[in-house]
Amino acid sequence: MGCGIVKNLLNSGHSVVVEPHRHQVPQVQEAGAEDADTPSDVIEFTDGTNSCVSDLQEAKDLVFGNC
Repeated sequence: MGCGIVKNLLNSGHSVVVEPHRHQVPQVQEAGAEDADTPSDVIEFTDGTNSCVSDLQEAKDLVFGNC
């Protein structure tokens, strides 16, 4: 998910949990996002999820990977 979207969610009162595998994570953490170690941790810490990935292989890894 883009940094701008995360900041908009945070500014409107939502909590956001991110998996820190991207270079923008420090920016969204400074804005108030929490981080999780794995996609499974994100699911454990939240009521719902939204994933934005760059290609089909990354989507398959996210859904079918061992996390």
